[in-house]
Amino acid sequence: MPQIRLSTAVKAAVLAGLLAGLGLGLFHLVFTEPVIEKALVVEQQFAAAEADVVSRFLQKVGLLVGTLIFGGVLGALFAGPYALFHRWLPGASARMKAVILASLAYWSVSLFPFLKYPANPPGVGDPETIGFRQAIAIGFIALSVAGVGIAVGAYHLLEKRQRASSHRSHLLGVAIGYLAYAGTVYAVMPPNPDPVRMPADIMQQFRWLSISGMTALWAILGTVFAALWQRFFRNEAVAEARLARTS
Repeated sequence: MPQIRLSTAVKAAVLAGLLAGLGLGLFHLVFTEPVIEKALVVEQQFAAAEADVVSRFLQKVGLLVGTLIFGGVLGALFAGPYALFHRWLPGASARMKAVILASLAYWSVSLFPFLKYPANPPGVGDPETIGFRQAIAIGFIALSVAGVGIAVGAYHLLEKRQRASSHRSHLLGVAIGYLAYAGTVYAVMPPNPDPVRMPADIMQQFRWLSISGMTALWAILGTVFAALWQRFFRNEAVAEARLARTS
């Protein structure tokens, strides 16, 4: 397994994240914004109509800019664990390890928290409980990421200390332990305290689009990062070989 430079990983991951963020923003502009418009119309039926402080056009521009920045930051955060802990991950190649890490991040940061606290359209929820709702959501993500990190660390230790022929039993043992941990976290964390008064069809559409967008984000980030890193690493290896021949 070649040595991975942090600078190479960051360069590849930020570019991949920007592309993934752009894809996420375009996805929501095309598919999710019409559902949000419906949700806003319904919400106005429960509250006095007020003029938007920011126009819907500017909100859509902000969405695209925000997802672009979000993707770049997410890519930078992705690069560190990959460069530092890639040897701990299953997979025979750097590309496969990148895809596995992106899959684990998708599960722990997006999908598993979504199963407990699914996304709601703007305007849904009591403003007085927003602090509590944000706290339990962030806490759940932290516990979710910690559980995956512990599982990966345990797998690495088992692979290092025991025979390679026990590979399947290692995966099975770690998977069972993680499922027990995840089930406990899911059960003990408090539910969303706010009742949902939005029509079920709008809620379902918005939630499916939300998790579909995050799925696309992580899929793009993982696959593009793997391809870019492979390219950057190969270019650096060629440059170093040329420098060695001329020195």
